[in-house]
Amino acid sequence: MEDVRKIYRCNPKRRVVLLLFWSIFSIVAFYAILNIVSNRLDLSQVSACIQIGYWIVFTICVTVAGMSVYAVKQKCLKVSPTEITYVYGVLSKQRITVPVSKILGCGRRKTITQSMFNTSDLFICTIGDIGEFYLNDIEQGQEAYTTILALIGK
Repeated sequence: MEDVRKIYRCNPKRRVVLLLFWSIFSIVAFYAILNIVSNRLDLSQVSACIQIGYWIVFTICVTVAGMSVYAVKQKCLKVSPTEITYVYGVLSKQRITVPVSKILGCGRRKTITQSMFNTSDLFICTIGDIGEFYLNDIEQGQEAYTTILALIGK
């Protein structure tokens, strides 16, 4: 068997689109609710404070979600004939290496939005301490799935 490694990376595009969608939805909903409440109550004095508070919370949420998207981009699965290595982490890289002989099975799941971005979820069941690890939005998920199944002989 060849010793060429295949690397499958996680793709953050779907998460970016969802982040943009929910951000726009949040802004529209906030101003619609603020307008409805302002018409019923006299909020002219506190309206600016409410808007500032909203934008502070919104900025914090978008920043945290953006960091999550960046963290997803750093994940990858390296497949070789003898082992599979899952690398993840932003500030400190974590590495899980599993010999092919310790892999029990592999599964794949694909949602409608993942179909639009050609990604899927992949999970690998192992013997021992690791148990199972799960990769979200992996590019070429079908190829990774069939490659792992071929390695374990299923």
